[in-house]
Amino acid sequence: MNKSGYGIIGLALGICAVLTGTVALAVVSVLQGFIYLIVALVSGILITFVFCSKCPITDTCVHIIPGLLARAWPRRSGPYSRFDLVAVAILFAIIILPPQIALFTLPGTFGFFWICLSTAAILANRFLCPGCKNRFCPMKKGK
Repeated sequence: MNKSGYGIIGLALGICAVLTGTVALAVVSVLQGFIYLIVALVSGILITFVFCSKCPITDTCVHIIPGLLARAWPRRSGPYSRFDLVAVAILFAIIILPPQIALFTLPGTFGFFWICLSTAAILANRFLCPGCKNRFCPMKKGK
């Protein structure tokens, strides 16, 4: 499989995790589920601004959609700052943390959520990061 295949699968797994969190929260409250979905979507878009817009290879992004979004933002250059990395960590936490209690109380969803995210992370680390040409990425092996 080519790298784009792994990138698309990883992105799809992340989307599955968010949708699972949305359903788990919607069981508690439809409004909570809806708010979480919107907040997760906005956080994902902001990640493309904070992180992806600095990536020098957005034209060949193997995740496809983040690369397209990153090209819509003003180009940012240079290494990632401490602020960039902290902001991305906070944005990922905003996506990951809110549904945890609801997921834990709904049988099977907690495990499914974490299997999706873990698999996406493993695919990225194993198949995408080693050949990535983003010399600034903090995940880049063998800097």
